[in-house]
Amino acid sequence: MTIKYVKFRLQNETELALLNRESSTYYITCLDYIRGSRLYGAFGNALIHQSGIAEEIYSGKKTAREVAESLDPKTEFEELFKKFFTKSDFVISFSDALLCPNNLDILNNGGTIPPLLTLNKCRMGSINKNNIKRHTQDVSRILLEKQISGNVLVKNSRLLCSKCGSPMKKSSSLLYYSPSKNKLLTDITAKISAKVGIARHPILKSVKKEAKSANETPKGQMYTMEYLDRGQIFEFYSTYDSDFVSNKEIIDFIEMSCIGAKRNAGFGKVSIKMIKEYSEESLADNLYNRYEDWCKQDYNGSYNNYSKYIPFYLHSDYIPSTNKEFEEIILNKDWKISQLSAKTTNIGLYIAKDGGRPDQHKTQGWRRGSYFYIKTEKNLDKEDFKSLIKARTRRIGELSHRGFGEIRILPQFIFKNERIDKSQMKNQIIS
Repeated sequence: MTIKYVKFRLQNETELALLNRESSTYYITCLDYIRGSRLYGAFGNALIHQSGIAEEIYSGKKTAREVAESLDPKTEFEELFKKFFTKSDFVISFSDALLCPNNLDILNNGGTIPPLLTLNKCRMGSINKNNIKRHTQDVSRILLEKQISGNVLVKNSRLLCSKCGSPMKKSSSLLYYSPSKNKLLTDITAKISAKVGIARHPILKSVKKEAKSANETPKGQMYTMEYLDRGQIFEFYSTYDSDFVSNKEIIDFIEMSCIGAKRNAGFGKVSIKMIKEYSEESLADNLYNRYEDWCKQDYNGSYNNYSKYIPFYLHSDYIPSTNKEFEEIILNKDWKISQLSAKTTNIGLYIAKDGGRPDQHKTQGWRRGSYFYIKTEKNLDKEDFKSLIKARTRRIGELSHRGFGEIRILPQFIFKNERIDKSQMKNQIIS
């Protein structure tokens, strides 16, 4: 098994209908990111069509898993098909594809960050050319300082903006870290349009009496559906066994399949190109170098032992494995993991039962953007970071092959937090 970790860039050539099934009205909202499970499904759909048995599977005579289990592989493609659908061994997984700036000047070498629960935006802001600019700040390092020293500063239970001094509140902005500009960019928004249609089959939740269940909308009812406009850029990562899968196959298979809903109406056509290939060894070396810099960090002019506190956040939703603790899944070591700012969420899944059609159900997990930190008793070595990188590239928890459980350790932007002037924040406490 030869594991590769590759970054891809995706652009939608036609509209994308990434329906949010949590909608509880006749207005269906659209997600601003592509779940890794959609990419995984598109790859599997192309495998079925390439195998020449699509009609047999889609007619309901057999499931892909039943075909794969009865298959005696004689070619590399048949072996890939069998491994993918029986999940007897790891073949490939996809991260969530997150929206990127359309400005290619700031796109290189950076990375999109999901809405962090440690992101704050000030209430007042500053006036610039008759426009109010509200400052955004990630407070993960400030919260970490509270854990280390218990000595952090706020006024009236509100963190103050380091630029204008006004109170801050939680922000749900999508972030992009630009190394060239050395800052977090928060003006990334998806271009979303909407259209009105008539329900031909149950697609929405409804409380009307004529609905058969809480998940159905009566046939013939009018609804409004959002969709992403064409030409938007996303980035995602794929971890795969290069003995069975190549970059070209990933690109060809996903481009062959459409993504999201309304595919019969021409929605969901995408184009993909490879951006960069990483090895787990190079990622571990890079992370260890960042860790050495992290150990030298000070906070507001006073040195603290950051070497025993390793922050990380969830790049995608995380589904805990059954009967396992969070720290056991990530590290399998006797280290303590604590929350900086985290929330649980209900994650909707479609899972096939007994080889039949998939049923929808919900499970409890941690929301993407949740922030944690690892507390160790001693400084880490390179072998420790190999374990951390393996947890990042192969993901943690349940359904990791569908993009759940991707983490980011010691993110670059946490080194760049602006210093907070203690004289302006006297007698303050974080609630």
